[in-house]
Amino acid sequence: MKSDKFLSAIGNIDDDFIEEAVEFNVPQTKKPPKKLWLRYGSLAACLLIVLFGCVHFWPASEPAPSTGGDEPKTALNLPKLTIDTNRSSKEVRPKKAADESLLSDGSPWREDMDVKEMPVYKNTMYAAADGESAPVDEKELQDQAQVVAASLDTEVQDIHYDKGQEAGSDTEGTAAAEATAYKATAITDIGEISVTSDHSTVITFSQSVELPEEYRFPPAEMNREEAEVVTEYLLQEYGSLLSFENPQQSASAVYDETGNLKWIINGYDNAGDSKDEIINYSMKKMIFETDETGNLKSIILKDNLSSSEKIDSYPIITSAEAKKLLKKGNYITFDNDNPLPDTKQIENVNLVYLTGNTYETFLPYYSFDIRTQDTDSETSGLAQYATYYVPAVKGEYISNMPNAAE
Repeated sequence: MKSDKFLSAIGNIDDDFIEEAVEFNVPQTKKPPKKLWLRYGSLAACLLIVLFGCVHFWPASEPAPSTGGDEPKTALNLPKLTIDTNRSSKEVRPKKAADESLLSDGSPWREDMDVKEMPVYKNTMYAAADGESAPVDEKELQDQAQVVAASLDTEVQDIHYDKGQEAGSDTEGTAAAEATAYKATAITDIGEISVTSDHSTVITFSQSVELPEEYRFPPAEMNREEAEVVTEYLLQEYGSLLSFENPQQSASAVYDETGNLKWIINGYDNAGDSKDEIINYSMKKMIFETDETGNLKSIILKDNLSSSEKIDSYPIITSAEAKKLLKKGNYITFDNDNPLPDTKQIENVNLVYLTGNTYETFLPYYSFDIRTQDTDSETSGLAQYATYYVPAVKGEYISNMPNAAE
């Protein structure tokens, strides 16, 4: 209570009440004692008036400040997500396969998995469409290259940087001025190590690493079983480059424009629960390339988890619900924006994250491989497929649900 209001309240108390209160506390030997009810009643009335003044004049509590951001919130107080559609079309090549089995790529997701929610991440190295990843301090790139070199029992002999746009004036601070490189290429005695700010690494050996004969298969003659065997071996040998706890092969087949089969030798860390496996499959993986004789030519490390921050976990829909959205046109595709084929021709479904430096957000999608046309005469009997992506996050948490009809 403010002091002037409190004193005013006290001043309004009848003097007789105050005198009665004083008389109650100070013995009076010459006066006859008053009745107890009158003494206690006078004191109680005095205290009630004071209490009323405190309650009435005491300033109201200030409302607690809001902790919410500027983004719209949902029923679970989660920020709404924006679907990115700026993937470069040059990154996309239509899938071709001789039969449905070749569409399998070792994904850990299965339709009978009981997954109710998945995490969504902010890409901390986001760049504009078709742009390079965001620049960072050169020392950060140098440290990345040196860690990889040490894991390969070699040392960095020389290093040069690919610069991004120069930072602003010196008044913006030293840290901003140093964040000008998005890529570094280190020279070692075994080859080159290229690292980028989004934690993508390419190791190119100056001479192919000879593999044991039982794991050496010329790519032109390789079959699925051989692809899986060599992938498992290479993951055991080099999985420590990404600190894999339980390496898992996920070899897959692709056909070039002339119909020649090529196996993508890659794997991920099959550690943690089913959610972790799905995340690692898309966001933390290794890809190996062999030369024409089957020896190791290069290694690509993809670690999008190290260049992202978790926003939160979001409720997701089932693949059956996603199929309904697919039919309604709530999808994105990078296959030259082809119209949706007959959904009866869906031959492969997966739960994946779309990643890359042109995505502001990494979130899960259901991918549908749909047979688009037969190309018997052009590609030796291969069927062609287009891939359509439906956001797996529930629609109430998406601010711009895609609609092919618009």
